[in-house]
Amino acid sequence: MEKDCNIVTGVLVVRKEFAEKYPKQLEKFLEEYKESVEYTNTNVDEAAELIAKEGIVKSSAIAKVAIADCHLVCLTDSEAKGALEGFLNILYDKNPKAIGGKMPGDDFYYGCE
Repeated sequence: MEKDCNIVTGVLVVRKEFAEKYPKQLEKFLEEYKESVEYTNTNVDEAAELIAKEGIVKSSAIAKVAIADCHLVCLTDSEAKGALEGFLNILYDKNPKAIGGKMPGDDFYYGCE
């Protein structure tokens, strides 16, 4: 039987050394990233215009549909760890090689110690 999980389609990856050397900058980035996701979900027309302007998709109409269909969220800390672990477990159960042959340890996740 399959485990419940969300499909995780994007993650932020940084080296541990970077996170330790620039913790304030990383936290600021994560705050702004979360604000960006919230802005996109609550200001769909404006966000769609920006997405089209930057050339991410051809038109704001396409971006508007994509925003609605993507169900954007920004997960951090233990919530992100749980979602990613669930997703990685499903991949691992299907083919361990898909994730490097083993599940990552707790040190793989930032801010979840």
